[in-house]
Amino acid sequence: MTQADLEAILVAACCFLVCCRAAAHVRHRNRYPAVQGRVEQASVTSKSTADGALHRLNISYGYSVAGKQYVGHSIGNFLGNAFHTRRGAEAAVKNRFPVGQPVVVRYNPKDPEESFIPQPSLPWNMVALLPLGVLLALVAKIAHLGALQ
Repeated sequence: MTQADLEAILVAACCFLVCCRAAAHVRHRNRYPAVQGRVEQASVTSKSTADGALHRLNISYGYSVAGKQYVGHSIGNFLGNAFHTRRGAEAAVKNRFPVGQPVVVRYNPKDPEESFIPQPSLPWNMVALLPLGVLLALVAKIAHLGALQ
């Protein structure tokens, strides 16, 4: 086994471990207790970046735990409150998070101020990390084979 083979295996293993850790974190958070909350505010802001634009859903939702009121701001997916398109963020405000909309809120039982609105879909980057690791391993192998010729 060559150095390039070992490097390709290492990259694939690292991507796989990151994906497994991310999945475990999501499973752990999805076991938090749930309460009903209500959307208090939702809007979209956009910011230009070197790669294009980042669109953020600014959300506030209220919820109650043991008689104490809290306000949260997080959506429970890997991208958090970020969207790839402004249209996607605006659609989320209009369709999923209109002001007054009841929402399920999951909160950390050890720190009820830590909360999020769970999302039903699997985060895209958890799914993409494993194939990305395999792809990088293949690219490294092809590059290594090309260097041998």
